[in-house]
Amino acid sequence: MPQKTLRPQVFQNALLLATALPLLVEVSMAAGVLPRGGMVAEHYLAIVLFVSLAHVPATFYLMLDRDLTRGLTTPAWQLILIPAAFITVLPYILFVHSPRGENDTSDLVLLTVLGYLAWQHWHFGRQNIGVLAFSTMAPEGRRVSSFERLTINGASLGAALGIVGMLGPQLTDTYASAGTSSVALPLIDLGAAAGWALQVALIAGALIYMARYRRTYTRRTALTYFCSVAFFAPLHFYPDGLHASFPAGHGLQYMIFLAYHAMARMHARPPDNGDSAAEMPVGVRRHVIWPCLLLAIFIMGGLFYVTKGETAGLISGLGAASGLFSVPGDRALLILMGLDLGLGCIHFWYDSIIWRIRDPSQRQWLMSRYAFMFERPARSQPGS
Repeated sequence: MPQKTLRPQVFQNALLLATALPLLVEVSMAAGVLPRGGMVAEHYLAIVLFVSLAHVPATFYLMLDRDLTRGLTTPAWQLILIPAAFITVLPYILFVHSPRGENDTSDLVLLTVLGYLAWQHWHFGRQNIGVLAFSTMAPEGRRVSSFERLTINGASLGAALGIVGMLGPQLTDTYASAGTSSVALPLIDLGAAAGWALQVALIAGALIYMARYRRTYTRRTALTYFCSVAFFAPLHFYPDGLHASFPAGHGLQYMIFLAYHAMARMHARPPDNGDSAAEMPVGVRRHVIWPCLLLAIFIMGGLFYVTKGETAGLISGLGAASGLFSVPGDRALLILMGLDLGLGCIHFWYDSIIWRIRDPSQRQWLMSRYAFMFERPARSQPGS
């Protein structure tokens, strides 16, 4: 299909639906419309699992785009050594330091898991800024305002506090020493309360802001902005909900981005490959990208085998349930889960580089790959 047939409205509507998914699912469950048990929930969890698994190694697909990698300003050693550290240190921590008995403790494992969960939810929220940026490009033709960016970042911070508040107490009771537990539990409870208050304030602030600048919003961009700010509201207001919807919504957003990237790339002008110095730094593609893709296949297959293919077990293995690492002595599962967390951290790290739109070279790549979104007249920027 020619790039001119890529319609911004279809792209934006798809991103809106993906962003609204967590709210729609969690509200439906809270209202009893969608039961938590039974066949519907099992099929939904299977879809959640597939999307959550698939979007992480999909990052490496982007790293195979030479137009992207030739413009990266990040030093090559950071592209190689930092991912290597993630994929070796995290499995080591989980395998060596995880409790081997009921009375064993490990503060290091506790900090590792809580740190990962906090970074994961911060990463989820940060992507919502990009979703809103694409929503405001057409027909508004404007950038995300500083207030919009601030509120979405605030929601991401609140989510990091909220997920630690939800899973932290059980993980602390299981893995923390007595001294650490006495300090950590009050801080976790305080952070959860702060996250709840922050979410309430941000939703109220977003509604007031949209009312004040209502002429600069279409229905779609208003809904996208609201859903981006309220993305994690169920985490604070409905703690018994199925919070696997967050990685599902995030993963769907990501796969939509990649689908349109692929469609645009197929019909883009072939890059000029005459300058060999402009290619990806030597060794990154050979020693990082392809090995990580193979490792991702190994991890997913291993998790499936160890958990006997049970959906609930896989979700737990991905860190989405409070029963994480609940079987001391299962060393094979611990190694696989450590590799999975390492792969997730590589995904977070590479995404923070790939989508760094304030970098001129990354912005040029974005405008090339998503050119169909930039062919609209500019409109006034709301107050910031």
